Amino acid sequence: GRIAALIAQVPVIIAQEHNVDEWKGKFQRWLDRKLAQFTDRVVVVSHKVGEFYSSIGVPSRKITVIYNGVELERFTPQFDEKKGDTIGFVGRIHPQKGIEDMVEVGERVVEKFPRVKFLILGEGPLEGYLRKEVERRGIKGNFLFMGYMRNMNSFYEKIDILFLPSLREGFPNAILEGMASGLPIVATDVGGIKEVVREGVDGFLARPGDVDRMSECLLKLLKDEILRRKMGLSGRKRVEKFSIQRMAEETKSLYYSLLKEKGCL
Repeated sequence: GRIAALIAQVPVIIAQEHNVDEWKGKFQRWLDRKLAQFTDRVVVVSHKVGEFYSSIGVPSRKITVIYNGVELERFTPQFDEKKGDTIGFVGRIHPQKGIEDMVEVGERVVEKFPRVKFLILGEGPLEGYLRKEVERRGIKGNFLFMGYMRNMNSFYEKIDILFLPSLREGFPNAILEGMASGLPIVATDVGGIKEVVREGVDGFLARPGDVDRMSECLLKLLKDEILRRKMGLSGRKRVEKFSIQRMAEETKSLYYSLLKEKGCL
């Protein structure tokens, strides 16, 4: 895209980066550095993503953080209608989402809290593996696969805790939507997640792969309705700083300032 923009002599070139792409090899990192020379600004979704691109040679002055935004009015907390036994996952059923860890955590949680339900919203290459593995471990009845849903609000209304055991992330929208829905979060400390989820306030964070910690945090929340509500309320208030309106205003302001620098306004 940026090469085409150069050929077309587009006056302002902006790139967007959404993930900490540690998998990138020498060529991809060299290409990112080279393209940065012809890029006016690299917009990243979190400081963590910005730090990664700075570390591979993209000049810090060209990096701007604009967090993802959530439409707050679409999500309404439903504290009084919760059963306290449902954990939800949202995302692609893909290795980077920590699917293998989810199965291990699921087995441990079911052992201590047999009536728990895991609602899985999403599709992906590991769906077959996940279905077979929960059956092999005897916890098939505790996992419900929801496929794809257009109305995300109705999904969040069904769950009590949002669980994201990812190995790699940028700044997942599911976190913002879950917090807007008044849900406590249990997630891994990857990407920009800790830039929105405050440990012990809006939820709990664990190192990626730390199934002991994740299981412990989920069980703690399942057993404590007051804590779930307290964290859910804190999260809803916190996420008001991450509105879609704020995101739009920051994006518009950046575009105008860059166009002005180039004498296009």
